Amino acid sequence: MDKKRILFDFDKTLTYDDSLLGFFAYCTPKGFLFPFKLLLYFVYMVLAKLKIKSILSLKNFGISLFISGIEKEKLLKLSTEYAFRIKTNKVYKEMYKYEHKNDEKIVVSASFSEYVKPLFPDALLLCSELIYKDNKPYKVGRHCFGKEKVKMLQEQGIESVYECYTDSLHDLPLIEMSLNKFLVRGDSIIRCMSVDEFRKLAAR
Repeated sequence: MDKKRILFDFDKTLTYDDSLLGFFAYCTPKGFLFPFKLLLYFVYMVLAKLKIKSILSLKNFGISLFISGIEKEKLLKLSTEYAFRIKTNKVYKEMYKYEHKNDEKIVVSASFSEYVKPLFPDALLLCSELIYKDNKPYKVGRHCFGKEKVKMLQEQGIESVYECYTDSLHDLPLIEMSLNKFLVRGDSIIRCMSVDEFRKLAAR
């Protein structure tokens, strides 16, 4: 039987929550400034939600606020520890690990490979990149988000997939390249019969 090419988003598709803030919070030293850093980040998150700030600028702000002083070797160790603390959902356990265990699996994520990679040794993984300066995280390199996800897939010679699982309207470009389209909501999977149906359901 031929292997099918199955594509998964990561945050809130294979997990219950967005993982980025958890990553920053886990890795950063917990000094007396930690609560103030969290407050500043939450304010910036609101600005990003209101589209006053971009998601990319939010990530760069988080890097400078939480992890810019951590040596790369230590950050990689913390990233691996954090990876296995992330709470995965039924889509991960039942679809990724079981239903499609013998298929060609692809995980495409706007999160950083430092902590996503340990969870997916059996998949092609395309993630956002951290740029290091003086052996410490400096800023986001390539941002694997929106249409950039499709570009990164195309660079791997991938123009279409058999199935795509995602929670986000931002992944509409991925849905457009998939034969079978699935919207994830927590532990639930909703099959969408068209791009328009996915767009309408994801926008709710």
